[in-house]
Amino acid sequence: MFSQDFKEFIESLNANKVRYLVVGGYAVAFHGHPRYTKDLDVWIENTPQNAARVIQALKQFGFGSLDLSEKDFLAPDSIVQLGLPPNRVELFTSLPGVEFKECFRKRAKTKIDGVATNFIDLLDFCDVIEKHRSVSRLAVLQARAIDLVQFNALTS
Repeated sequence: MFSQDFKEFIESLNANKVRYLVVGGYAVAFHGHPRYTKDLDVWIENTPQNAARVIQALKQFGFGSLDLSEKDFLAPDSIVQLGLPPNRVELFTSLPGVEFKECFRKRAKTKIDGVATNFIDLLDFCDVIEKHRSVSRLAVLQARAIDLVQFNALTS
């Protein structure tokens, strides 16, 4: 399921006791709907202790030369992209509509190609998807409303 790079990245997270959950396309595949994905999406708990562990894991994996610090993993709604597709890793500090601690407690723990891996629980993942879709729909509707107002102003 995982590329060698992704397996080694997850192993580095595990070795450094990072609290994380795999989300995104790999979580979709894990929960029974395989699809192509160009990256590994990982949600990390944004606490000072976990941020320090993430930095250690990144150094161990070979990203030590990047100018990342613990504060990069403490801000809510941050996304850190590492590498290029199809081997990109994206680290998220928050997801819409769910809390990390609760999701981590209910995580799906499994071994993928011999590597212990934490996946977001299916029901929690459905909540994330629904919240994301609601936000996306709202943004589209708001943009359309603005366009309609501007169009009416131009044609009046």
